[in-house]
Amino acid sequence: MITAASFGVAELEHLCENDVMLPKERAEYKDAAKMTTVLDALVAEAQIRKAAGGNYEFTPVPAQRFLPKGWTGEEVRRYYYENGSGFGSLRDTMCVKVCNEVKAVIGVYESAEVARAAGNATEATTLQNKADAQWGVLHADEKVSSDHDTYPNTAAWKTEYSTSSNYHADHIEPLAWLWEHAGQNDCPHADRLEKCGGAGKNLRPMWGPDNSGKGATGPGGKTGEYMRKPWVGPSFTGPGTGGMMDAGYNGTFRLSI
Repeated sequence: MITAASFGVAELEHLCENDVMLPKERAEYKDAAKMTTVLDALVAEAQIRKAAGGNYEFTPVPAQRFLPKGWTGEEVRRYYYENGSGFGSLRDTMCVKVCNEVKAVIGVYESAEVARAAGNATEATTLQNKADAQWGVLHADEKVSSDHDTYPNTAAWKTEYSTSSNYHADHIEPLAWLWEHAGQNDCPHADRLEKCGGAGKNLRPMWGPDNSGKGATGPGGKTGEYMRKPWVGPSFTGPGTGGMMDAGYNGTFRLSI
């Protein structure tokens, strides 16, 4: 690793000879012309720049690096939150679990109907009251439709509530809100992965259609949108930020991924 404020051919040669990923004792490392060609190629990629005395220095990270051309919030979410976060498996597990929870309550309603049909009025009432109380908790937790403060006892809705893909894993702090309002467009990549997946601490099960309709509203009632901040700050790390930048957006840099 080069740690000097400025460096040249000698420092690059030392790096090549000592890097465990590179072959040792190559003649090219002692060829000043070839080493200079490598350094000039890095200058062309804007990873380093020429400094005083014929040396080079690392290019300072710009205050703003814009997202790749053509990106929408979907790409920000995929590349800078979901990929590598474990969100997919956490979501699937959570949705199956809440689906089973709702089906269990529906099962209590069905048991009440069986008892009622058999003439066991007391048992039917006890089971009905139990199911109503459990359904109320599901409704309060937004695990069933906001329109259903009581169970809609139809075959069609039983099918809907018995389908795990109808449920979502909702981010308690919405990712777009975190990006725009909580500084996550200027933080280490690991912080975003933790908020997206992690151990599920920022996730809760929710009835899917209601989740789709609520938007990315976070603390304070503010909504979040990725593309209201289509850039990243100097502390940002993630795919495309390892020095691969191309010039040309309002005089700043654009990420390359």
